[in-house]
Amino acid sequence: MAISSPGIGSGLDVQSIVGQLVAIEQRPLATLQTQATTLNTQLSSLGTIKGKLAALQDAAAALSKPDFWTRTTGSSTGIAVNVSTSASATPAEYSVQVTQLAAAQSLASTGFTNSSSVVGTGKLRIETGSWANLGTPTAAFTPKSASLPFDIEIGTGQDTLAAIRAQINAAKAGVTASIVNDNTGSRLVIRSDTTGEENALRITQIDDSGTKVTGGALSALTYDPTGGAATSLTEMVAPKNALATLDGLNLVSSSNTFKDVADGMSFTAVDKTTAPLTIRVGIDTAAFKSALSKFTTAYNDLNTTIRDLTKYDEATKSGAVLQGDRTALSIQSQLRGLVQGTGGTSETYRRLSDLGIQMQRDGSLKTDDTKLTDALKNPAEVAKAMSSASDVTGASRGIGNLFQSFASVVTGTGGSLTSRTDSLGNRIKLNTKEQDRFNARIEDTRARLLKQYSALDTKLASLNGLNTYMTQQITNWNKSTG
Repeated sequence: MAISSPGIGSGLDVQSIVGQLVAIEQRPLATLQTQATTLNTQLSSLGTIKGKLAALQDAAAALSKPDFWTRTTGSSTGIAVNVSTSASATPAEYSVQVTQLAAAQSLASTGFTNSSSVVGTGKLRIETGSWANLGTPTAAFTPKSASLPFDIEIGTGQDTLAAIRAQINAAKAGVTASIVNDNTGSRLVIRSDTTGEENALRITQIDDSGTKVTGGALSALTYDPTGGAATSLTEMVAPKNALATLDGLNLVSSSNTFKDVADGMSFTAVDKTTAPLTIRVGIDTAAFKSALSKFTTAYNDLNTTIRDLTKYDEATKSGAVLQGDRTALSIQSQLRGLVQGTGGTSETYRRLSDLGIQMQRDGSLKTDDTKLTDALKNPAEVAKAMSSASDVTGASRGIGNLFQSFASVVTGTGGSLTSRTDSLGNRIKLNTKEQDRFNARIEDTRARLLKQYSALDTKLASLNGLNTYMTQQITNWNKSTG
């Protein structure tokens, strides 16, 4: 293959000439590239607005739910009681005293040499229920309603203390077994999984027909003091109900939680009390304020974003990336219209400003906490304003609903923001295709010019060679003729 070095023969700088001519041809490409940068920046900026709108939509959605405004909260004056409330709770104060905590029954065997000690084979039946008159000749067991006996069969090779513990736990019969080593040896401790007198245990040894067996190999693990009979397992912890008083009224619970003891109010005892505690139930003003604060923060973030992306800087005499963008400015205008407009069915709170949420000169929202606190003393009316109203078509017209719906429409299919971003995306695709076509045309132009100037270079080199030859001939002729 011949090696070509344009310009060597003629002294013509072919590469430089072609490069300069191609650079002239590339000027429209630079315009396309600048345009692409602007389009991508605009698309990214609209994406930022969309993200801020989504945050506002989420915040408004929380305010648009009627049941949110029925939230209540409860507290106590001591750590011995934890309070929970539902929407049906009525603001009130209660005096509570806990006199007994609930306990689960715990039974322990006599001491064995170690956990590998063999107890014996057979079948144990575990039942849950309640005991009456324990420790007396009239002791009786009543099985718990809807609770079935659970049988555990212990065969050869599974009859050590440790193996029996494992089988009891694997059976998931409502009890937990463990081995405790004390000064008498290794003892099998069986504990009910549930507190309360109705969750006590009866453990018997039975034969294959289900008949109770006495004196069998597993009698060391039985507990059945029916009729005052002797039993092998010793009760270490008696089953107990939790006992308390509410405004002097006696309360009993099989667990430490007293459910719905007053309108929509429950409490859990974590310790006994030495003196009455006060439980206070009221509307959840803190939750309401927190949700409204998230809403105003989301709104202000969106307002600031649109303002910064559409502003004109007098100092630099330049506009932001979306300066004059009709979609962004329309969103800003509609949002301010929603803030200043009315919603809901409350005649007391028709606008956000009635709740103490007021628009500032820069379009941001600022909350008058005193006014808001006063308004939240009437959560039913605030709920009407924010969430519960509907027009004749059944559409929700609360202020929260309006903001949520607006954000959903603008960012949804066919919405103004979606249409604008789709349009920009299409323009970016067309720009990319145009750049690709232009780059291909430039490369064709580069190849054509290089070919033309290389041919010129070759021709000039040939003419230079002929000129040199003629000069030499004339010189020689002059010498020969004197």
